[in-house]
Amino acid sequence: MFQSQPIINTKKNSTETDLTNTIPIGQNSLINASPTSLLSSSSLKSIGFEASFDVNVNNLSRNLNTCDDDNFLKTFNDDILNEFESDTFSIDPNIFDPIQDLLSSDFDMFEKQSDSVLPQQTEASDMNTINSYLTLPIIRETDHSFVSSIDSTSNNSERDQYILRDSIASSDPIPTVTITHLNVSTTVYVSMEQIEVTWTPILNPCQDDFIGIYFVETPILTGACDYIGYEFVQNQTSASWEMVNLRRQLEFRYYSRDQHCSGNYSFVAKSPVIRPLNYNEPTQIHLAYGDQIDQMFVSFVTNSSAHTPRCQYGLNPSSLEWEANGTTLTYTASDMCEGRATVWGPHNFIDPGFMHTILLSNLQPSTTYFYRVGTEEDGWSSVYSFTNRPANEDSEVILIAYGDMGLAPFASGAKSTMDRVRARVISTNITCLLHIGDISYAMGIAILWDAFMTQIGPIASHVPYMVSIGNHEYDHVTGGDKDPSRAPGPGGFRPKWGDYGIDSGGECAVPMVRRFHSPSNGNSLFWYSFDVGPIHFVIYSNEHDFHRGSPQYIWLEQDLQTVNRSRTPWLITTSHRPMYSSQIIPKPYFIILMLQLYLEPLFYKYHVDINLYAHIHSYERTCPMYQHKCVDDGITQVLIGMAGQDLVSYPYTGAEWSIYHDEEYGYTQLWANRTFLKFTYYHDTDDAIADEFVLKK
Repeated sequence: MFQSQPIINTKKNSTETDLTNTIPIGQNSLINASPTSLLSSSSLKSIGFEASFDVNVNNLSRNLNTCDDDNFLKTFNDDILNEFESDTFSIDPNIFDPIQDLLSSDFDMFEKQSDSVLPQQTEASDMNTINSYLTLPIIRETDHSFVSSIDSTSNNSERDQYILRDSIASSDPIPTVTITHLNVSTTVYVSMEQIEVTWTPILNPCQDDFIGIYFVETPILTGACDYIGYEFVQNQTSASWEMVNLRRQLEFRYYSRDQHCSGNYSFVAKSPVIRPLNYNEPTQIHLAYGDQIDQMFVSFVTNSSAHTPRCQYGLNPSSLEWEANGTTLTYTASDMCEGRATVWGPHNFIDPGFMHTILLSNLQPSTTYFYRVGTEEDGWSSVYSFTNRPANEDSEVILIAYGDMGLAPFASGAKSTMDRVRARVISTNITCLLHIGDISYAMGIAILWDAFMTQIGPIASHVPYMVSIGNHEYDHVTGGDKDPSRAPGPGGFRPKWGDYGIDSGGECAVPMVRRFHSPSNGNSLFWYSFDVGPIHFVIYSNEHDFHRGSPQYIWLEQDLQTVNRSRTPWLITTSHRPMYSSQIIPKPYFIILMLQLYLEPLFYKYHVDINLYAHIHSYERTCPMYQHKCVDDGITQVLIGMAGQDLVSYPYTGAEWSIYHDEEYGYTQLWANRTFLKFTYYHDTDDAIADEFVLKK
């Protein structure tokens, strides 16, 4: 029997009534806010890079609306409303009461089914269940988030077609305006290095003049809006930009408004060309577990596939005595399913470089290794370290878990979470990290993957960064032949009761599966399992069919059946979308109902201890429960979607099974040995404990 022992914050929260947690268009959104750059909390939103000074966005409703010679902004602002609407919907659990008998009869039916026969639940019967809910009152809110992107070039024919079309304008005459000077602190950089940009103010600048960073081949006269990042110029004469190695030459440019600040943007000045010190610098280094306890994947990105990637490693940082070779792959726009992800050009797809992966084997458990990656020809990374997971179930392990992070500064809480987690990785022997869906929020904007992988590098290069699929990595409606999960149909799993949309921007998980790795005992990153000390983790996908009889359901039951609870007494399941939430979210969220109908009985049957999920951008923890009731041998459900994306603030129903909830940025830490499991939720603001509970075997 398992007992949940809440340590603090066991009192139920008061009902929340504020439903206005949105970012209005024209303030703190990318195009209609500040042009800027990558990892500083003080800056406003942009693409790929981040300038580190503050600007006042009051009364900037015009902003970059004249970046519109090709109707760019009108189209993009329409896209904000259509493509980037919040999709974090839940349902008032009290509405289950009218059909409790129906639920009970369905559960009873499933229990009576022979284990050798897995009947396929029909969509018609799903809809019969849902129809019981359709007359219930609902509320609605829309949460807008927004991002942009950049141009790209290469020898690839797809890229050449774009460049041939747009580079013609690069020789256009520069308009005659008063020239200011843009100076840079260095013309060569390494990834995450700061570059200081300084300039002399022009006479009578407009409040929405801006400094942007561009690929050098971007046309000067017609390419004002094809920036990588930007920052408004408002009485400042300098800015510091943290760089991401995009494997290209770049330059800063100054643009000012014509016609007494009411016209189009005109070019004013540009900086000297800046470039990476090494175009093939190994960047975006990250780790993941392999199939066996003694294996570790090491991955990184460069600009070249000319040489076999290598990893040198050993027990001493000054003596890397062993070496392993790896493999290389990449992806292009035509590899993805639809939409923005399949189009070369500004604000869409750019060359992602080459992804290199080495599998280290024969590693000793609980042993620290030092390593570096690269080649003799192209150069080596710095020396990093990791500690392999323990093989003994009596060992203690410590993990970090969260979902829905995204990229700073677009995701308001991402930087604070990264700072706290990085400090904990440095100070504590963290075994691994779980990021359960909605990873970068790139959604077809390729540069955001470069920026996100750079953002997590200081953590993911030291502890395995294990991920699961979310709607913003996978959901699509066409192009199913490109879907790496091999789901049937043009858009995969799309039942009528679902809210599966186009949330990946057409990526359909291609960048995810090319960049991240996992054990091969399931279906790539979509569903798999692994052991960490006394814990068995099961990763599954809500974006794929989870009906009884589906490939995922069959795999789930087989995996749960074979868990050795003597070897791994703790069993934790994780996926992106929630199975329970007591928040009243804008529209009936029937996926919650279906997860309770199909998977909750399965998890209860096999004595799952904790079910982790995200998707709703808040935190909530339940009692050990089953079918809306607290029971001693139940599953503790924990929502951990508060890692970075804009928080939601909806009222709560006051359900008896909801023990603690709040809407604050934070992360969770899980400590376990074979007898105790302690789960702790920390707030980013002060790193103080907000909620904590202990399970005991």
